[in-house]
Amino acid sequence: MVFPAKRVCLVPAMEGVRWAFSCGTWLPSRAEWLLAVRSIQPEEKERIGQFVFARDAKAALVPQVFRI
Repeated sequence: MVFPAKRVCLVPAMEGVRWAFSCGTWLPSRAEWLLAVRSIQPEEKERIGQFVFARDAKAALVPQVFRI
């Protein structure tokens, strides 16, 4: 007697990857900041430029850079 093959998944399929980044420990130089800003969409660049506090701008910039 032959049984049909059964698909067994021991590890669930990965839906995506979640990154953790400590914005507080990242102290970019001016050149690093400009490089990061140049690598994102113009709309995001404008939105990030409207933040009053640098820590908020940095927290908004990091996910955009990782999205590339």
